[in-house]
Amino acid sequence: MGFAKQLKIARQKNKNKYTQQDIADILGIDASAYSNYETGKREPNVAKLKEIAKILNVSVDFLLETGLEKSNLYSIQEKEFLDKFKRLSPSRQNKINKYIDIELEEQEEEYTKKQYLKIARGGQEELVSSKDIDEMIEQGEQVFSDDDL
Repeated sequence: MGFAKQLKIARQKNKNKYTQQDIADILGIDASAYSNYETGKREPNVAKLKEIAKILNVSVDFLLETGLEKSNLYSIQEKEFLDKFKRLSPSRQNKINKYIDIELEEQEEEYTKKQYLKIARGGQEELVSSKDIDEMIEQGEQVFSDDDL
């Protein structure tokens, strides 16, 4: 893609919704100079490159496409979550971790229950959810798992 395209993407996806003028003002340069960065007519020096990366909350690796960029591993939503999480106090981070553990445990239970079981009903086999299976058991119906068939 190149530096210019990466720069434009980083600016447009930034949660602060900076304009070219906004970033130029922060950098202390003319808007036309910054615009030239995004169009590929000019490239910033190393010091400006670092400043731009910091302003846009991306790494220099991302802007230069070195392949070392780790933030590509995370979606924007994940990055925002991590940013918010890092701003919490350690005790609040612990609360979030405990909540996540509870949610993961519930999710695992739901997944386990949603494992589809074959049931015999009037000679027909159907795939049903765990909720349906629980109701069928309560009503006294025979339920068979794959291992039982």
